[in-house]
Amino acid sequence: MYQLRFIAFYLSLLITTEMMSQAFPSPMENVPFATTFGQDANPQWGDYDNSQVYFVAIPKDWKDAVYLRVFDGDIGGANDEMMGGGFNTSCHYFIYGGNDAYSNKEARKVDPAPGYKSGVLLAEKKIAVDASFDDQWALLATLVPNEGEWSNELNAYVFKIICDGMSGDDANLYKYFVSSSGTENVPIQGVNPFAYELCFRLNQNTSKRSHFHPFIESNVVKVHFHHFDLDSSAYLKVNSIVRKDVPLAPSGNGVWRQSEQKIFGAEQNTSMDYQIRSKSPLPNDAVVYFTNQYGDAIPFFSTPIGGLPQDHYKSQQKQFTKEDLEKEGLNKK
Repeated sequence: MYQLRFIAFYLSLLITTEMMSQAFPSPMENVPFATTFGQDANPQWGDYDNSQVYFVAIPKDWKDAVYLRVFDGDIGGANDEMMGGGFNTSCHYFIYGGNDAYSNKEARKVDPAPGYKSGVLLAEKKIAVDASFDDQWALLATLVPNEGEWSNELNAYVFKIICDGMSGDDANLYKYFVSSSGTENVPIQGVNPFAYELCFRLNQNTSKRSHFHPFIESNVVKVHFHHFDLDSSAYLKVNSIVRKDVPLAPSGNGVWRQSEQKIFGAEQNTSMDYQIRSKSPLPNDAVVYFTNQYGDAIPFFSTPIGGLPQDHYKSQQKQFTKEDLEKEGLNKK
């Protein structure tokens, strides 16, 4: 099982205002919304499993209540996508804590597997068309930090948030915020949401890139980047501490594609930056996830652990000699 041995240290460094943002998907990811379709939707529309799982790590020093808020949590009205003659879909939200909520290996898989709803159910809510949730922030659950599952790996309490699409074929477009207030979005220092897979709406601004930041541990030597239903209408690139804007091929309509990146020594214990930019302003939903050489899913964080690799690219590049690059294989096509 993929172990997060270095992340607790880096989580303690998230102290700037930007790094304290607890919206997810986050402004740093530049992903407008997570997307969950109803169970009757055609998978070629972008959501092949109709379920989205997020985890949220709450630092052990935070003792006050935590408020999980959702933006546009209903399915109807603004932002959401109606696929038939009227909105006919609901989503079921679940929040889990306690033993096994995060540590259960089934919960960390990219597909909903038997047992993924592990842990203690702390709150749930089924929402269809609901004006009190439409196009606005609303409270989804109030949580006590120590109700989460304690993780030595993260040095934090971890909650699991699931959004399951129910019957119907419409698309729910939504996002979350972990706040210290139940009535407004107030960030909590050190909180960092993460996922192992994400179905999302591509940014329809063709000049904007969306970013995904898997953290690469010291035992990872290969990363497989999996993506679904990009309709061949996107530019894909990968950046790291030693590579810049390396192009990757997009997946086609309703199909999977994966690319393999060899991981070099300098990239271990850092975050990668996988970027997607749409070629078209038309709405499109897609899925991304990452696995290592063992096939284990790699978590990617709303705030990149250790900071953005672009921040260090130029200075780190100067430290690599021609001999270093040859040793690492970076000068090979």
